[in-house]
Amino acid sequence: VETQTPVPEARLLVVEDEPNIRELLATSLRFAGFEVETACDGATALALAEESEPDLVVLDYRLPRMDGLEVLRRIKTTRPEVEVIMLTAHGSVEGAVEAMKLGAFDYLNKPVDLEELRLIVAKALESMRQSHERDYLRSRIDKQNTSHEIVGRSERITEIKKLIDQI
Repeated sequence: VETQTPVPEARLLVVEDEPNIRELLATSLRFAGFEVETACDGATALALAEESEPDLVVLDYRLPRMDGLEVLRRIKTTRPEVEVIMLTAHGSVEGAVEAMKLGAFDYLNKPVDLEELRLIVAKALESMRQSHERDYLRSRIDKQNTSHEIVGRSERITEIKKLIDQI
């Protein structure tokens, strides 16, 4: 399986309380060309997410003092555009469903296949890039939409506005 080229200058945050796993994940992602910061707990992760504004967070489900779901919830509240990939050694369907409801991009069980993680990170960043591109194009179309300059509310004017929007 071929690794996709990372998004240029993509910043990642790896949140894992186990030092060896944290360093392995960070090293693997750096080797793939990403800029990576690390955190060992939820509070540090939230501070780094605010400070360094990562594009993507790789987040362990079980963390000391604040679990990964709470970190996910807080990140998505302040920066909904950030993609989050959850990791867990104690996977459950309920946990995965909850993480996805809160906005996680994906949910992986440990031990993590590093190649699979790199591919999912690249896929999440590409999805994010496409979303930004769609938003940009929609805003350009909205600015160019002249039907909003037509004054009137009659049925015929409404039909004309719809026709212009379709064109």
